Amino acid sequence: MSDTSKPLFPRLNEHNYKRRQEDMTAFLMTKQAWGLVSGADEAPAVTEIKAYKEWRDNNWSAARHIYAALEESQKIHVSDMETESVRMWNKLKEVHQQKVPGT
Repeated sequence: MSDTSKPLFPRLNEHNYKRRQEDMTAFLMTKQAWGLVSGADEAPAVTEIKAYKEWRDNNWSAARHIYAALEESQKIHVSDMETESVRMWNKLKEVHQQKVPGT
């Protein structure tokens, strides 16, 4: 049986963002983490202790998956946000997506 706890595709490098972004989105969906990373599932109030801890743990798990899918040369972009999956995702998008007027 294959190990589905980690991505089964090449890591993100400076040349393959579009394909890896698609692969990682699908992978995070299989881990029920895409809603969190995409920003659709916002953090509950800290006062909702059980719900907040579950969200936090899922956030950390998603961040670990994203970080593990990066080549060493890409980790510099997210070096100060290893526990923040949404910030990591958005930073990698900012770094790699070509800025095109009107899009």
